[in-house]
Amino acid sequence: MSQTDELLQDLEDDVVGDDLSDAEHGAESERPRTSRSGGRLGGLRRRVGRVFSPRRFLLAFVLALGGFLLGNAVPLLGAVPLVGGFLGLLGIFVAGFLLGVLGRRAYVELLVAGAATAGVALLVDQFAISVLAGLALPVAAVGATAGAVAAVLGHYFGRDLRDGLTRSL
Repeated sequence: MSQTDELLQDLEDDVVGDDLSDAEHGAESERPRTSRSGGRLGGLRRRVGRVFSPRRFLLAFVLALGGFLLGNAVPLLGAVPLVGGFLGLLGIFVAGFLLGVLGRRAYVELLVAGAATAGVALLVDQFAISVLAGLALPVAAVGATAGAVAAVLGHYFGRDLRDGLTRSL
């Protein structure tokens, strides 16, 4: 059974199952919805938990932010001038790659973490230009897109490497 079929089945059980059980058992069997499966909110939490994990997001965000900061620290040391933004994105890529090699499936979490890290960083870096020219949203969108792409590509390549190393010959 595919993941989509499982989600649809859970949704059907939550919506239809509660209504049928109340109609079949009558009013005397009134019980709180939370006693069965956490109610509708519990079902939503289960479904969202399958797609987005706050713990994985926190790990992805810390790694993406750390990679971005380390990437931007290299030009400050005088080693490589004029490539700070690129090295910051490379740091986000390496964070995604690391999570991929470790085997954590965290595409959505890395997408959000990379987008947030790079979007906010580019907006702060270009703050005067973006505010004075009224380009804050486009600048943040460009940074967020670049960070999301870097994180997801890094994760993809990391998982591909891990799969290649662990597959039987």
